[in-house]
Amino acid sequence: MAAVGNRSVRLPHLEDLASHYINEMQQLQPEGPYYLIGFSFGGLIAYEMANQLLANGHKVNLVGLLDTYLTEEKRMLPLHRIIHNFFRQGPSLFLKRVKSKITDLTIPYQYGTDFWPHIYTEAPDVACRNGYQPKTYNGRITLFQGWGDESIIFRHVTPEQGWKKTSG
Repeated sequence: MAAVGNRSVRLPHLEDLASHYINEMQQLQPEGPYYLIGFSFGGLIAYEMANQLLANGHKVNLVGLLDTYLTEEKRMLPLHRIIHNFFRQGPSLFLKRVKSKITDLTIPYQYGTDFWPHIYTEAPDVACRNGYQPKTYNGRITLFQGWGDESIIFRHVTPEQGWKKTSG
């Protein structure tokens, strides 16, 4: 799907989006082996593409996931750690992050869950992957993780904990 001008588009289900990308990719390279890599939400699409390609008898040599979480599961840090993080990062950075989080939460109310090419929000990604149940992948997955900022309040479950459930 493509957006024209400032109009929005609704993203399809993740499986359909992966199928679309496979069709586009195979216009240039009809046969594998394929090397797929995706960043963040794009990693989920690359993973689904690999599953679809394998199911259709194609060879996939690489599935690379860059900071791709299967779940956004997080746990609240102990109070002493929250207080430590607050003072370590400073009140101004804390307030900046709170303002950013509030903005992230309000954008979907302003623009809905459609994809707008000139506005970044996670809402279209969330709507696209809503209900996605990844199948077991019978190949190798390579997970690349960057060093992100630690949340002041929450600790995210590591990506590999979620991805271990999908390995065959």
